[in-house]
Amino acid sequence: MSTWPEIITPFYRSLIDYSNPHDPLKKMVCFDPAEKTKKVGELSDPTGDLTYQVAPGLIHRHLQTALVLTTSVCSQHCRFCFRRARIFAPPHWSKIYAYLKSHQEISEIVFSGGDPLTLSSPSWSSIIKKLSSLSHLKTYRLHSRLPIVDPLALKSSFFPLWPKDKNLSLVIHVNHPREITPQALKLLSKFRKNGWILLSQSVLLKGVNDKSEILKDLFTTLWQNGIKPYYLHHLDRAPGTAHFRLSISRGLRLFQSLRGQIPGPAMPQYVVDLPGAFGKVPVSWIKKIDKKKHHQVR
Repeated sequence: MSTWPEIITPFYRSLIDYSNPHDPLKKMVCFDPAEKTKKVGELSDPTGDLTYQVAPGLIHRHLQTALVLTTSVCSQHCRFCFRRARIFAPPHWSKIYAYLKSHQEISEIVFSGGDPLTLSSPSWSSIIKKLSSLSHLKTYRLHSRLPIVDPLALKSSFFPLWPKDKNLSLVIHVNHPREITPQALKLLSKFRKNGWILLSQSVLLKGVNDKSEILKDLFTTLWQNGIKPYYLHHLDRAPGTAHFRLSISRGLRLFQSLRGQIPGPAMPQYVVDLPGAFGKVPVSWIKKIDKKKHHQVR
């Protein structure tokens, strides 16, 4: 198993306490020898997206939503990344547009990667111009970690590119309260001022945020700054990530301990992304799903 290259932005380096060997931010981005161990049940495509790839870079797993893997590039590498195997081909834009044009049941596009915010403004201008000709597309959702790890990198030219007649939402990936910096909040306020709905997704990680007080602080701070906590992910079974993984039962206990401790709207959904037709499902539903077929979620 090849080693996932270590890439850390200068901005994020400034947030890490390198004197603390257990610093949670350091754990998320610095290589750990435990990554060289692949456990039984770990998969190069743990969410099963390849099964639903209808064109290079386009995943059509759910009726009304299509996922576009805009790039394989990230400004920073997370050690727990579920796409670290890099098994997807680069996007083939003409095939993507052709498929979207012929499938008018699709109303939402989710932009992911890699990190879509690493694309240049000219690249986005070309993408948006072509998508705007498809009237059945009503919603654009963009998933990114860049506002957290490199908030000064996004150019102001990005915002005027997006059509005002579409529903626009940004889902930021944030796992620890210390990642919510003034610089990140300043950038996110620009998204809000330009009509974007702000959501967050987090991954439950052993040694990083697996304490109720950390999750409470994280979700409360997000909510108080106008960001709706959207998903808390149970860690996908990507190769070399076992040292970050909690059991489902422990994760549920942690999640349930938050009820009554934070405002109701600040509670995300605690989900696991299962291969096959299930997709993201609430962890509390796991007992209702065939355990033999989906034993990898334990």
